[in-house]
Amino acid sequence: MFLWYYNDNASEVYCVKYRGLIEYLPLNGYYTPDCEANPQTMQSLMLSEYGGMGGMGMSGMQGLIGDAYQGWVSNFHPSYLPFSACSWDLTGPSQGTDENGGTYVSFNLTLGGAPSGFGFAQNNVSFRCTFYENQSTQQPYGLYSYTIGPEEMDMALSVSDWSWNTNYMSSLFTSMHRDYGVTVPSQTGSLALWCDLTSIDMKNLGVALNDANEPLTSVPQNSTLAPTGLLESGSTLTDIIAGDHQIHMQNMQESTTDALSVPTGGAAPYRMQFAEGDKTLPGFFDFVNHAAVFNQTAGEAYSEDATASYRTADNYMQLFICYPYFGGNTLEHGPSIGIDTKAQLIPENLPVILIVITVTAIVMATAKKSRRFTRKS
Repeated sequence: MFLWYYNDNASEVYCVKYRGLIEYLPLNGYYTPDCEANPQTMQSLMLSEYGGMGGMGMSGMQGLIGDAYQGWVSNFHPSYLPFSACSWDLTGPSQGTDENGGTYVSFNLTLGGAPSGFGFAQNNVSFRCTFYENQSTQQPYGLYSYTIGPEEMDMALSVSDWSWNTNYMSSLFTSMHRDYGVTVPSQTGSLALWCDLTSIDMKNLGVALNDANEPLTSVPQNSTLAPTGLLESGSTLTDIIAGDHQIHMQNMQESTTDALSVPTGGAAPYRMQFAEGDKTLPGFFDFVNHAAVFNQTAGEAYSEDATASYRTADNYMQLFICYPYFGGNTLEHGPSIGIDTKAQLIPENLPVILIVITVTAIVMATAKKSRRFTRKS
């Protein structure tokens, strides 16, 4: 959990809570709960999409899916890795100088202990958080570039050696194609980073502290069963400006999961600007529309598009940053948080999206950021 504010309006505290990682099968092209890669959801999805093909007996498609399900129960880990059920190791903070001579302060959060079924994630998931004194250009493996300003904190996510549930589904897909001529459009899994965007009043910082001190003691079978956190319950956020759309969430109760129109092509940050009515607030959450994938064995890297979907809830947003399948390689991606002192009134005629939801929440680690601290560090 990260909290930050603008010194000229310290009563408004912006919050992002990194809830965890979700594995899913991207049949819709983006994350939705009905595509999470756990045995029950995958069986339901396969039966609803393909169960009527190839006959209705046990020798038909339904029997094929049922047999595959028995193997999934034995081999799958839960589709959702909640960060609040993990222990995190803090390294730093420390000072450094980048290749262009710019100075920075950074600290790392590394997943040091994982719940049952997720031993492969231990020491393989981390956030490298960096404050730069001046504007800095980041070039992951020379694949693309983006800039980080002095009123911003870069939060580079790294995930290595993920164990994919969807790898255990390949034999089913092969049989479906061989025996019935049915091809599943997306046959490899994807990973979503789940973030909750909220805001609270400075006088309610104790709510965030209490939330941060409530670790999750058991892992739900899927993300929709995760409990709602204290931070989300106390959020006062009314709107988010996502790219060129205003998304309203005040007093909403239920929502579907929809895709965000994240541009592809040239690398650029996609901005989620906090807002209130017709007023744009200084706080923002960015993520780059590209991710880097590094093959440790070959020493080679390539880039993938980073897309996103979202749900709105009662005064907060659930954001899912989506990454394509990257096998046993290392994925690196750059979300960031910051303050935009040039934030003005929302432009007239900006499309307003009204969507709703029932939802959930948890916690990782807490860091507080002010504009003054960023500049002087």
